[in-house]
Amino acid sequence: MDLAKFKTADDILKEYVSDVMKIELGRTIKKAYQITQQIKRDRDLFESFLFKNIETYLNSIVVELQIEKAINEGRIGNLKCEIVPNIRKSHYHLEIRTIDGKCIFTVSQVRDKNQIPRRNIFRMNYSYSNQLTIDDILGYERKQDEVYLIITHGYFKEGLNFINIGIPSPNLNDWFAKVSLLEDQKIMTEIEKPEYIIEEINDDLILEVKQEIIKRVSGDDKK
Repeated sequence: MDLAKFKTADDILKEYVSDVMKIELGRTIKKAYQITQQIKRDRDLFESFLFKNIETYLNSIVVELQIEKAINEGRIGNLKCEIVPNIRKSHYHLEIRTIDGKCIFTVSQVRDKNQIPRRNIFRMNYSYSNQLTIDDILGYERKQDEVYLIITHGYFKEGLNFINIGIPSPNLNDWFAKVSLLEDQKIMTEIEKPEYIIEEINDDLILEVKQEIIKRVSGDDKK
């Protein structure tokens, strides 16, 4: 698909972020926050050396794990994903792509609903690509293979109070376009329907998530 045909960044969101994707992302992230709350009630586990070291980004990991699971189960549209490292291989993150390769998403926990994550090399690289995308939209003849989008959520200590999907500007200080899922009454109504009710968070699920967290932190899921 030729991205130059789009007139605005909002058109890109409409094309690639469907209502089904919004609904499934909303329910998946909501569920991840509930899972994290249960994990934090396990004091023996949470006071362990491992969990003390990841306390500040535990919820971020759980959100990524649940989104990864939903994509692999085919519940969030025509997407694929993988866990990839930053340049220094000091941090791993979930990278989501549309099947046609036109859009790439990353996921970040941030403190404010208008905040855009910064100071990450992989994000800076992708946001630079967005400048080429906007140039295409404005009529400049440049080849653009991908559009970079960010899914933001947060913040855990204050509970889940926003979920955004948007296209950041190249300098990461503003949004070209975004949708706020928890402020969309149509999406929230759909999430509350019986077919979208979040499955029970039982002991088996909590154990599965704990094991996946340990694999992620130890790097075993990248081998």
